[in-house]
Order: sequence, then structure tokens, then C-alpha cells
Amino acid sequence: MLPVWERQIPQSDIAQRALQLAEQFLTGETDDKTVREAVNRFVTGVENTAGTTTAELNAQLVGWACCKMLSLALSDCYVGEKTVHDAALDDWDYSLYAAGAHAGGFPFNERAFQSDPVRLQEFWFWYVEQAHRIAE
Repeated sequence: MLPVWERQIPQSDIAQRALQLAEQFLTGETDDKTVREAVNRFVTGVENTAGTTTAELNAQLVGWACCKMLSLALSDCYVGEKTVHDAALDDWDYSLYAAGAHAGGFPFNERAFQSDPVRLQEFWFWYVEQAHRIAE
């Protein structure tokens, strides 16, 4: 998924830094305060990447997936105060963002941003297969 971000938003390395920081946190190379501060900065950065094309939307979904993954590495779920405006995005799991990025959007989006049903199914088959492999 990183190539989607890198092609559309080459001026930002938020997605790459979020993944790197998650790995550092999981290996004990950084602390939770550093991660919490970074998540807030990264989310603001991703919010500022909103675009008008399908490719730009997909890149933003990659950014959301990376930020949510970093947040989930820190804690099981986000428990901060939510407003009506950010409740929907904050409630989504990072895998949903990744699915949307892979499929070109979501089935409930407006026509221009709707997902490709074949690619959406492809992602979820892959996701379940990976989860099953890890669980065994």
C-alpha cells in the first residue's frame, strides 16, 4: 500500500514514519508518549491531504491505515473524546482503510469514489487468509 501513498503524496513521509514508529514501539525502542504525540501529528497531516480524485482518496486511506495501525500498536482502541465530525473515521479499523485503498474506495461512496467489488473481495480474502495463517 505504501506505493499508493508515495505516488500521490510524495512530499509527505507520514505513512512511512507511522510504520517505522510502530515497529520501534513494538521492539521497545521508543515510548508511549512519543507515539501518542506522533499519532496526533500524523492524523493532522493525513487530514490535510484530502484530495478530489480517486487516486488521492486512495492515498489518504493508506495514510489513515498507517495512523490507525500506529494507534492500535499503542492501545487496543482509541478512547479520546470524539466529535460528530470525526466519529466515523475514528471508529474504523486500520484494515478497513487498507481495504478501501486497495479497492479504490468503499461501496457506500459516491459513484466516482466507489470501490471495485472484485478488488475489495480480493483484499478481504487475502486479509482473512493472512489472519488464519498467523492464528495457526
